[in-house]
Amino acid sequence: MRTPRQLRIDGIVYHCTHRVAAQYKYLTDRAALCLYCKTWLQPAQLTWNPRHMYHIGTQYRCRCGKSRIWCNSIRAPQELLAHWDSGTPYHAGFCNDMFCGFTYAWALPLQNRMPVPVGFEAIERNLIDPTRYGNAKHPTNHNIALWQSQLDPDGGEAPIQQWYSTQRPAVHALLASKH
Repeated sequence: MRTPRQLRIDGIVYHCTHRVAAQYKYLTDRAALCLYCKTWLQPAQLTWNPRHMYHIGTQYRCRCGKSRIWCNSIRAPQELLAHWDSGTPYHAGFCNDMFCGFTYAWALPLQNRMPVPVGFEAIERNLIDPTRYGNAKHPTNHNIALWQSQLDPDGGEAPIQQWYSTQRPAVHALLASKH
């Protein structure tokens, strides 16, 4: 059995194990690191994933182009468009499933508790080691360090919704091209 660690958030001390990572869900621009070029995967564009029930999602890419993750898909794009157009509440949320950004196969954990890449030790203040993620069958997309503690928490959908609001034309275009 693992020895619990202490995590301090807003002055409250939590005694936790690595299972605390399950509370975090959504990929952010400071959660996934390409281990080739040592740059954070950033939201780059919206794309259509033919292998997921929620087809419109965000393609995250690194600078060198070898690492990509597709995630944070829109559960109800028509409702999100209505929310933007008329201000009706959007309750459907986003899906946090992660896929390979090249083949749309599942992005899976490939190595738990991997060594922290040199230069990124400061992230470890969150007490959770990174996990190597990716698609083991893709020639380059299997070398991503993912810090679960850097994901946005469940219910922390405001940054995703804000980013999607800047992508309204792309949401319309993807819906129009596929229907």
